[in-house]
Amino acid sequence: MSKVRNILFRFFVCFVVVIVGLVALEFLLRYKIGRVHTQMLPQKMIDQHVQGGFRYDPDLMWYWSSLPHKRMGVNEFGFRRRKPMVQKIPPDVIRVITLGDSQVYGGGVQENQTFSYYAEQILGNSWEVLNGGISGYRSLNIYRLLRKKIVSFDPDIVVVDAMMWDSPQENGDLHEPPKLSGTLWMEEVLWNSRLNYLIQMSVRSAGIQIWEDLPWPIHLQDVRVSSDSKRGEGLGNHSQIAQWAKSRGIMIVFMEYPTKTQKGDLSCLAREEELPKPVFSACTILQDSGMHMNNLFLDSNHLTPLGGKVLGQALAKELPKMYQEWRATQ
Repeated sequence: MSKVRNILFRFFVCFVVVIVGLVALEFLLRYKIGRVHTQMLPQKMIDQHVQGGFRYDPDLMWYWSSLPHKRMGVNEFGFRRRKPMVQKIPPDVIRVITLGDSQVYGGGVQENQTFSYYAEQILGNSWEVLNGGISGYRSLNIYRLLRKKIVSFDPDIVVVDAMMWDSPQENGDLHEPPKLSGTLWMEEVLWNSRLNYLIQMSVRSAGIQIWEDLPWPIHLQDVRVSSDSKRGEGLGNHSQIAQWAKSRGIMIVFMEYPTKTQKGDLSCLAREEELPKPVFSACTILQDSGMHMNNLFLDSNHLTPLGGKVLGQALAKELPKMYQEWRATQ
């Protein structure tokens, strides 16, 4: 009996030592790894965004480090724009704001070579097209940006260019901690530990895909739901964006998301039949242009000046008709 007790005692001591050691290691890692460094935000990505002119934002994940941001051509209101503007919409002007990732921002081209710029030039002085694209933004980032910043600019139309099923669906208010019950609070603590961060980095290094660029906080229950879902179930925020805009009398136009494959073919990552209406058929427009995709794309998803011009001209042609039809239903 004493032998069994001795074994159990040694086991207990070893267990306590391991727990104490893990706790000590966690505190050490928390000292070495700041709050932004979580299993959702790889160090490489953090470095890229900081170098790209961004700062951490608890709701949006990334936003411009300063406004205006001269190096990135972003004005004091957060739009890529040289032409003067004011926050309050000018009288007799229809304000359009384009939102999305670097495809909207115009990665690799000048401000006057983006489709937003071309569209405004063609539409004329009674229209204002503001480029609100931000590198890496997905539908969840866009949905939060709309509520946190864009709504104050009172847009008439918002054009959203984002891939389908690109991020978990919004599940709460801005910067609101999750409501946890039962043992989930402990699982949440473990999930957001720095030890788990190291485990997740190892998993990612092994080539296993996990979410890498989502607005913070993204919680264990979100990942759990997403990993078990079917295509599109629990993912993407296009419907939420449409509902939010409808409740505020803002017209939302969703863009098809065009990309170029390694073979130089067109691939559409958000198709018209998947998106809420109305839809700007960017993929169809590029395909029907008769031009080779290598002339329209710099790489997989960034448009050349010619690609921006083709879409800008088409957007300027389609928007007035879409807006007129939408207003007739209001």
